[in-house]
Amino acid sequence: MHRLFSIFIFCTALMCEAQIVDNCIDENRVNPYYQCNNSEFYPVCGCNNVTYRNNCEMSNVAGLYTNQNTYSGVCQNDLFFAFISPNPVRNNLTLAMQLTSQLTGNGTLQIVNNFGNVVFTELLNSLSSIPFQRTYDVSYLEPGLYLMVIQVQGVYTVKKFIKHNY
Repeated sequence: MHRLFSIFIFCTALMCEAQIVDNCIDENRVNPYYQCNNSEFYPVCGCNNVTYRNNCEMSNVAGLYTNQNTYSGVCQNDLFFAFISPNPVRNNLTLAMQLTSQLTGNGTLQIVNNFGNVVFTELLNSLSSIPFQRTYDVSYLEPGLYLMVIQVQGVYTVKKFIKHNY
């Protein structure tokens, strides 16, 4: 009888914890293959402290609830968020990025080929927490794998893209 009572108390505690703990991810909605039809760049900080490109990506790809502890903009621990599209690319590559209010100023953008050679460099002036979007003509690049290296005040992010001609 004592063992049965202990099992009952243990199971009751687990059920109560499942009702009380505020989990912001719905595991049934996580779908890494979901394609959002909107290509808008409107960064959102999820309740798991990860920055997503927009609400569609946050709720459908990552499975987060949109009404719990989310806010517009880049999560403070990310410092900045960058997104490139389309990938693979033929002619024009669009970079969209946003910084947190902690990280503002000038930066650099470099495109590096698979041999480690820098094939493009640009200075990015007066970056701020306002979303930034720019399109680059990459039609002159040879087909292959490239890295886009973005640096702002010593903080780096690297984005990979594939250039094709077909």
